Amino acid sequence: MIIDQAMSLKTNAGLLEVMKAAASRKLSAQENIEQRVSYVYGLMHGDSLVTKEQVRKVILEQVGATAEAVAK
Repeated sequence: MIIDQAMSLKTNAGLLEVMKAAASRKLSAQENIEQRVSYVYGLMHGDSLVTKEQVRKVILEQVGATAEAVAK
């Protein structure tokens, strides 16, 4: 059965180790902003005319930063 096949799947140990290391690493300010942008943009309806750059601009305004300051 399909459920038996699914239950027998195992995560590659090397991949799991890399994922754990990535999860414990602190994000830079730029990475944090970009994750927020991606999250908000991803939640938007597909018919929306709002661009990813517009989302980025609003988020940067909310955190009181500029794109140049975050990029440094």
